[in-house]
Amino acid sequence: MIKQLNHFLFRRRLSKVKASKAGEQRFVTYEKARMIFLLFEFDPDKYAEFTKIIDSLRRDGKKVTAWAYYAKDLKKIDVSQYPQLFIFDKKSLDLFGKPLFVQKKKVRDQSFDLLINLSLRPALPLMYIGLYTRASCKAGSSVAGREVFDFIIDSSAGNEALDEKSIFEHIIFYLKKIQTTD
Repeated sequence: MIKQLNHFLFRRRLSKVKASKAGEQRFVTYEKARMIFLLFEFDPDKYAEFTKIIDSLRRDGKKVTAWAYYAKDLKKIDVSQYPQLFIFDKKSLDLFGKPLFVQKKKVRDQSFDLLINLSLRPALPLMYIGLYTRASCKAGSSVAGREVFDFIIDSSAGNEALDEKSIFEHIIFYLKKIQTTD
């Protein structure tokens, strides 16, 4: 019941934000993207994979900000072991699943060329961050909350199971291939 209410409230906020931002989004190619905001669900066992993704973006001259949502108790891990990430957990959320720092405009203060959500399932906190982040183009997989994204990788189309790395590779592949006229 509460989960349904949380998703209802998200969809309501989504329609308000989309109505206020009508016409602001634009497609950004990989070459033109300078500041990239990376979102994903944190798994300590996959940290090496996440750092490879972050490092590959930085090698290409991109400024990367990486935030991760940890669905478990953050006290069970040593956050200092993961210096490239801002990690938050359920204690950083309000009653409805919205991150508290979103309300304090921490997310809205920065502007990004590209937001990439690598989540493998719809995670409401990441969907809220994606909704309120100022990014020219927002990309992610169809399972991570398609209503937030401008560019979607359909993860249900093929027979292969997608993980964070393959979602990232698909998004970057298409961003490199598509050309814009601006």
